[in-house]
Amino acid sequence: MNRYQQSNHNANTSMADTCSDAVERVLAAVPEILDAMIEKAKAGSQQHAKFLFDWAKLEPSFGENEEENGAPSLAKFLLEKLREDSGESVSANATDVL
Repeated sequence: MNRYQQSNHNANTSMADTCSDAVERVLAAVPEILDAMIEKAKAGSQQHAKFLFDWAKLEPSFGENEEENGAPSLAKFLLEKLREDSGESVSANATDVL
């Protein structure tokens, strides 16, 4: 192997190691990242709430499921909980956030 090939091989190995390390660090941080995202959503951040709903594959369906099974949708329940935690009136319409 000539000097150029050896240098290129070392760079590729180093890059592979760096990428592998980065993936491991991100995976290790997932619980903390999710906790931070949830806290931001609970504090009223619509962007964080939407991201979490999309990530968890939750589809808000206001009104439809309530009539069918007598229970509020998960999205409506979570929005009401966010309002309670922030001191906002719970009687506000859940679609006001959207």
